[in-house]
Amino acid sequence: MKTWRKRIVRATAVALLAFAVTPASDATAVVGGEEVTGGRTTTPLVSLREHGAFACGGALVARDLVLTAAHCVADITPADLTVGAGPADRTRQRSHPVAGVEVHEDFGKGPGLYAHDLALVRLARPTTGIRPLALPPAHAGTPAGRAIRLAGWGLTEYGDQPVRPRAVTETVLADVACEAAHGGRTHRGTHLCATASAGRGACGGDSGSPLVASGIVYGLYSWSVKPCGQGPAVPDVATSVPAHRQWIAARSGL
Repeated sequence: MKTWRKRIVRATAVALLAFAVTPASDATAVVGGEEVTGGRTTTPLVSLREHGAFACGGALVARDLVLTAAHCVADITPADLTVGAGPADRTRQRSHPVAGVEVHEDFGKGPGLYAHDLALVRLARPTTGIRPLALPPAHAGTPAGRAIRLAGWGLTEYGDQPVRPRAVTETVLADVACEAAHGGRTHRGTHLCATASAGRGACGGDSGSPLVASGIVYGLYSWSVKPCGQGPAVPDVATSVPAHRQWIAARSGL
């Protein structure tokens, strides 16, 4: 079983009893997305690897600091984790050892499914030649209707794991629409919902990947309902970065 699939199986075992969150066994990712071009160009989108195998995506927000989903790293020791950074082409990325991981202390405790699905990954040595993503102000929010872009290396609708990430542009939903779509399983204080047209969106394997607008990371992909890419009726769910800005600042100085 692929490493990223084991991540989701362990992280969703309890949640699946009550809600059909995407399981790892038949998940696809960046459904209907387009390949990110420029394989030699550096990108702040990084890949997390357990024992060298792809596990999740992440966002470089400082030369030595990555934001990702808590469920990606909650049960991995830093010695077993590396971060691939540099080109969008995963086969050309430089591998960086990890000095430490800090998972949000309230991860999974509610309110909402996958509450506070956020972790900081500190690199043992800083990256070079990569411009990190900017962080939003605390509680800045992400206006409903705003276009936001998600990119990741998860499996495509054809069952392939791409070498270059695939991306999809989604639209941020209002909190009330997010809560209604998921039957109250999201929380406006910690979650962000975004959606594209039917047949396009995120799914298993894109966990931890950033949702970005104007070079600012507003969300980290957390979970979806299967089948993926159902459109506005069943939006993708991300961890809100603005809502956790003070937590990030207290632990990183950013």
